[in-house]
Amino acid sequence: MTAKMDVSSLFGQPPTSQRVKEYISSLSSLAHVGNDNKAQVKTYPGAVFINYYALGCSIEYRPTDGYKPPPNVQSIAELQTDSLALDKIDIYNFPRDEPRPPSIPSRQTEPPKFAKYPDLPLMITFSHEPKSVSVSAETIGKDFVAELGEPDRKGGGAGPYSINIWCEWTKEGVMVEFGDHARGPQAWDKGKDANWKVISFYPPLPPQPSSSSSK
Repeated sequence: MTAKMDVSSLFGQPPTSQRVKEYISSLSSLAHVGNDNKAQVKTYPGAVFINYYALGCSIEYRPTDGYKPPPNVQSIAELQTDSLALDKIDIYNFPRDEPRPPSIPSRQTEPPKFAKYPDLPLMITFSHEPKSVSVSAETIGKDFVAELGEPDRKGGGAGPYSINIWCEWTKEGVMVEFGDHARGPQAWDKGKDANWKVISFYPPLPPQPSSSSSK
């Protein structure tokens, strides 16, 4: 099996499900790292994050059935996995040698922890035309807008120390954050030519009722 699966098929799955195991195993093979590559687990009352740094992805699980994840967890084995449901996947396009534009100060004192996602290009499936779009490491802001239309929400890029600009298509369950020169002065003008940095996939949000609709 390859990692070319529809990530939406993983939503709702626990971290020990066969689908999730196959997904991680396939990415490990593509990244040439062993299946025993240690993931970092971070727990919070309302979420569990499992970070696969060598695989360029982070998976968020939502506790169910009233489960309260314990703090300071070191491994997945310490979790009550049957009470966790996959709620979001972040995929990184963040090469360690990415140059930084000299006009924008760095906010980091060490190299990024996440490697580039090993299964690029990836296909994103949508509910409207086009039914799918291929995303490579070189895909830029205007490419996303050309294929998906104007985002439902967007933000970032307000000042030299702000977060990078991001766009979100809530009805499709996709959020995209763009690279380092997509912040600071004229961030939105430059953002159209910025490569993506992180793509987040989550269950699509239901359409919001119009404010003019009657109750």
